[in-house]
Amino acid sequence: MTAEERSPETAQAVSRRLRELGLKIEGSPMEPLIQNLYKELEAKGIELRPQCFVADEWGCPDGVPAIGIPFYLIDPELAAVEELETAELESEAEVRRLLRHEAGHVFCYAHKLYVLPDFRELFGPFSRPYLDDFQPQPFSRSYVRHLPGWYAQKHPDEDFAESFAVFITPELDWHKQYANWPALKKLIFIEEKVKELGKAPPQVTVKPEDLTFEAGLDVTVPEHYQRLKAEPAVMNLGEQIDPDLVELFGPPAADGEPAAKFIRQQRKTLLRGVIYWTGARSDVVRGLIDHLSKRVEVLGLVVPAARVNEVSASLASLVTTLVINHMVRGKFFEL
Repeated sequence: MTAEERSPETAQAVSRRLRELGLKIEGSPMEPLIQNLYKELEAKGIELRPQCFVADEWGCPDGVPAIGIPFYLIDPELAAVEELETAELESEAEVRRLLRHEAGHVFCYAHKLYVLPDFRELFGPFSRPYLDDFQPQPFSRSYVRHLPGWYAQKHPDEDFAESFAVFITPELDWHKQYANWPALKKLIFIEEKVKELGKAPPQVTVKPEDLTFEAGLDVTVPEHYQRLKAEPAVMNLGEQIDPDLVELFGPPAADGEPAAKFIRQQRKTLLRGVIYWTGARSDVVRGLIDHLSKRVEVLGLVVPAARVNEVSASLASLVTTLVINHMVRGKFFEL
């Protein structure tokens, strides 16, 4: 959605601070999805109904049993802005997965499960430092798989939330799927705690009027996305990657599509695929892809029609390799 395509209401909204937009979950596209989460919890014998509030991103405040819902999911036109800016707008299926994950945090915080010795033994100490950058062990069977990027391995808090999400997923036979996995013990722990606490009053509660976590909403829509772009991580590449790009795309061809356009078309698929299989931060992957797009445009590279599939596969391999280098070494390659 370009500036010219925005409705007058959206044009006015993007110039105001997020907290001033009057966004409400009631009556929004998120309301039925939250109600569906409640039904999934009820089906598992859990009476807890997580409070939800509008936030700048997904998440539960530390120790607070409430779910922050990203502002752009409240309004369809703001969702279109999110898709344009990040290429990461969640599908309905992804939103359901994220709600189950956040409900896991809520259940853990509401019943203070993280203080239990059994929690520490199975998931690890809750006090472990929470790092944005972590090096996952791909395909480890000590962790369930729910959100992309081996997310359960990030922290004991996330490990529990991911395990809880698997436990409440409808029509999922987790006993069978995780048979003979060490992760099965975590799911059985959750099953036992749900039987014990599913209908019990929570130790920690939160009132709707107390959900005023507005620090992330004290920005305009453009400022929000500029802040995302300003996240540390990305460029120590400069022009150093140019020879590799020339080799990948090959000499110019008369029937070629501009490589910059090609990368932009591949952006969403590349972004999601690389994040899913590597566990890398989205700002790192997004920044890298956007940098490559700028460099091929400067170089005037094209994708010959006869090599589209080959170039697509090679591009995915290049991005994945650079991202893994960044995860392991803190840089894309040695300069």
